[in-house]
Amino acid sequence: EFKGTVKKGEKSNSYEFLKQFKRSVNKNINTYEETIYDESFKERFIRKDCKLFYDDGVHSETQDKFGVSYDILDNRIVFPIRNYEGKIVSFKGRINSEDYKINGIPKFIYYYPIDARQYLYGYYENYYDIILSDDVIVGESEKFVQQLDSMDIHNTLSISKKVISEEQLNKLIRLHKDIVLAFDKDVTLQDIFIECRK
Repeated sequence: EFKGTVKKGEKSNSYEFLKQFKRSVNKNINTYEETIYDESFKERFIRKDCKLFYDDGVHSETQDKFGVSYDILDNRIVFPIRNYEGKIVSFKGRINSEDYKINGIPKFIYYYPIDARQYLYGYYENYYDIILSDDVIVGESEKFVQQLDSMDIHNTLSISKKVISEEQLNKLIRLHKDIVLAFDKDVTLQDIFIECRK
């Protein structure tokens, strides 16, 4: 209980700290500026079915739907990353050789820098199926969405990592659907509980 007095206009240190913290949080929220790339950017790559993805259960129709292609210059399998309106914001590439670790090559890269926390992969491609469904199945990788699409399951999204960001969470909640988390087998039950509490 506070029984002292505060002079008019005088602010406590805690109040000043909270005010600055709020200002910095609000400032960080709006700092991300999205860059849109024209569809002609896809012409840099060769649109052809990828055997590596096919062997992992991603059928031809699905590869076509999600724009899976080859970058022969970089020896990568690539697919566009689209925003919620379907505009291309980047491409994600997976190295097409299995000795990438020995050579110190990253397995996945984004061709153009994006803030992946802002996006749910598959949202644009699966939007109508998600709207008509009672729930949405959320996985880690983009290939998860593609694999389930090949199994005729289209109410799926990917967070592109193991942790749901605040931006992704807000988008998921606004769908007003039950959310089913289907993470990879290396994620512990405890980690899943943490994500569920969000």
